[in-house]
Amino acid sequence: MSPKPPKDPVLLQQQVIYFKSELAKFKNKVKHYQNDYHYSLIEELKEKNSKLIEETRMKENQIDRLKIEGEQLANENSELKKELTEMNEQFHSSDLHHEIDELNKENEHLKLLNEQLKKKLTMLEQLKDTDSSTSQSPHLQQIEKQMDDVLEKSFAYEEQLDSKMILIQFLEGKLEELSEEINQLTTSEDEDISPPKENS
Repeated sequence: MSPKPPKDPVLLQQQVIYFKSELAKFKNKVKHYQNDYHYSLIEELKEKNSKLIEETRMKENQIDRLKIEGEQLANENSELKKELTEMNEQFHSSDLHHEIDELNKENEHLKLLNEQLKKKLTMLEQLKDTDSSTSQSPHLQQIEKQMDDVLEKSFAYEEQLDSKMILIQFLEGKLEELSEEINQLTTSEDEDISPPKENS
């Protein structure tokens, strides 16, 4: 194999210059790509940062709204507690229970008196029948008068009983309404105590 002829030094120098130039081009391209990548990365980060700032602002607004709502609920809850305490005091310290008990006792007494009057009336009727069957007794008119008095008292007691029963029913209705209102307030108070759920 014959040896290669030596290359021309000028040609070699030109080739070196050409390769240096190509190398410089490639370096510039790489630098350009790196700059482009960094730029796009910075823009992307800026965009993400902007979104995060917006989300943070929205969350802060939401937190502020929830704080205001929480304060309003706390105030409402405090008012409800106050109202409930007042109603409980009114309910337990009211004379309604005592009044109903007294009326029931009075009713029992009136019923007993009425029963006694009815017995007395039966006895008087028997006496009247006995006296009228024998002779014209001087007691007959007196018995009839007593019977009229007893009947009158009996009717009066029954009227009193009826009016007292109506009053008892009215008072029991009032008690029931009051009790229901207290239960409703207690229920709504329990519901309002639970804190509002924060949207994630």
